Amino acid sequence: MLAGVTGEARPKRAEGKTGREALRCLKRRLSDVVYKTLHEDLAAGRAPTAIGR
Repeated sequence: MLAGVTGEARPKRAEGKTGREALRCLKRRLSDVVYKTLHEDLAAGRAPTAIGR
């Protein structure tokens, strides 16, 4: 699922983005994956659980 995320920063830097902008893109991509996973779990009837509780 995160296969496309691993090489995200290098191409952004090549586009002329700063390190901070590349990191922002990476965080956005990661949050999209988490959001999608949460919604898929809810649709399948699996309740999200808190880590460490």
